Amino acid sequence: MTFTVLAQELVPVLNNLVSTKQIVNFTIIGDELKIQSFEPIINNVTLKLTKLNDSTGNNTISFQLDGSFNLLEPGEVVFHIDEDSLLIATPDYRSRFASVYEERFENAGKVVERAEVYVNAFPHISRISQGISNIARSIGVDSPAVVFKNGKAYMVLSNLMWCMDAKFYDCILPVTHLRALNRSLTKVKYDMELYGEERNYAGVKYTENADLCFPIRRDNSETIATIEGIVAGLRKAGESTLVSLENQIKIVEKIYKNEPITAYVGEGGFRVEISQGTSSFLSIGKQTTVNMLATLRTSVPVLSLIYRIFGDAVFEVYTGGRYVCLKKGKECLLLTGLQ
Repeated sequence: MTFTVLAQELVPVLNNLVSTKQIVNFTIIGDELKIQSFEPIINNVTLKLTKLNDSTGNNTISFQLDGSFNLLEPGEVVFHIDEDSLLIATPDYRSRFASVYEERFENAGKVVERAEVYVNAFPHISRISQGISNIARSIGVDSPAVVFKNGKAYMVLSNLMWCMDAKFYDCILPVTHLRALNRSLTKVKYDMELYGEERNYAGVKYTENADLCFPIRRDNSETIATIEGIVAGLRKAGESTLVSLENQIKIVEKIYKNEPITAYVGEGGFRVEISQGTSSFLSIGKQTTVNMLATLRTSVPVLSLIYRIFGDAVFEVYTGGRYVCLKKGKECLLLTGLQ
């Protein structure tokens, strides 16, 4: 089978769909090329062929691609597919890939519900999830999923909870799925379809020529309600900011990585202390804090997350019992602290 497409249309699609060494299906349907990827979500994009020279052979075949397609210059690209290989060629580029076991995803089931969903919070959620994943990695656990519930998005670890307003369908999404959705869903809102009696798959047609499908599950636990109860019971102690530590945090991240720290949250600023054994000690930030709001025994990745969330902005500090909550607008971070 031999056909031709335009590189300037093909390369952005593959960059969106394909991670390193990922299996991709190529299917010829009439004068169109359907590209389907499976990880971490099912994504289908259709491109117009500029030529179909030979349509003999299997009309669907799978390959494991790498990122070398980014070397393609704008212009026509020839695909030649035989029984066990794919040759992608232009006058200045040739790359061959071996065929692999073919996967297919045809139908998630009957549509049982349609919902209008907003995804404008996804870029920020994706960014914050990177910081929370770093913390999870530093303590040797998997990254928590994103829980959408009652108009908010939550991520919960053993020692912290982050949340913000996010008007999405109530469900649980692994962070890898959310990041993949964030790459494809670039508008503010979409119509989403739910499949199967259990509503365990959702689908979105995000352009005229592209659609995606992904598994979802419901949050039936009481964890979120319990955490919301804790937050509601805290009292405002004052306001603080990390503005004076902006440059130091970036250096601390590189040098101390996952080290434990003590953070003194004061009215108007932080003081951070890092000890390594009995001989190494570092103290940065406001050394004379008039009004001490809270003390946190935490780590460098958590300090990085606080800065990732709030930057150099002023945020409110709420305390109660062993909890400290940092809040700005509708976004908050609940931490375990020491009074």
